[in-house]
Amino acid sequence: MGAVAALGGFGGLAVLVPVLTGMLGGGQPDATPSGSATRASSEVSSGVSSARREDLFVTFEQPAARGDAQVEIGLCPEFRGRSRLADGYRLWLVGRVATEDAYTLFGEAKVSATTGTWNLKTQVGAEEQTGAVFEIFAVPVPVRVSDYLLDATDYQGRHLAPHGDGTSMLGLRNTALPPDADTRHGDSITVRRSEVNGC
Repeated sequence: MGAVAALGGFGGLAVLVPVLTGMLGGGQPDATPSGSATRASSEVSSGVSSARREDLFVTFEQPAARGDAQVEIGLCPEFRGRSRLADGYRLWLVGRVATEDAYTLFGEAKVSATTGTWNLKTQVGAEEQTGAVFEIFAVPVPVRVSDYLLDATDYQGRHLAPHGDGTSMLGLRNTALPPDADTRHGDSITVRRSEVNGC
């Protein structure tokens, strides 16, 4: 009973239980506490402190898709767009060959805290995949998941997910998007690899 009193009575306990549940993976994406950020809030919220869920969005602006047409890209294109993310979320880009189920993590996009614009330059596929069609997704991911992915290494200390710093990585693939990814407010485009190789 002393622990309940230390938390501010049963009211304090009622607030703590959903937060702990959300942190342990049992909550909905909306339940992610904004105080769980381990990086500066300017990297997390895109300048949106208390955005309503219906005001949240992510869009691709570069490369610009027109209708159902597939945009041609080189091996290492730069993707750009605009966003308004919920507190406690970061923007990740992932992709997959259109005929496959496995997603490849491309990394966390750099999001402006003041404008919400974002960008990420990444390698899409391998050099020999000229002509392949890829689906590219930009999805908000909870900070705790983003930090987990960025911290993951193999037994030799090599990162499993791209960091955007030019260091080599093994590449992390999965048949699912990162846990609790906010697909409702994400965006996607379809691209075709051109013959332009090299980064």
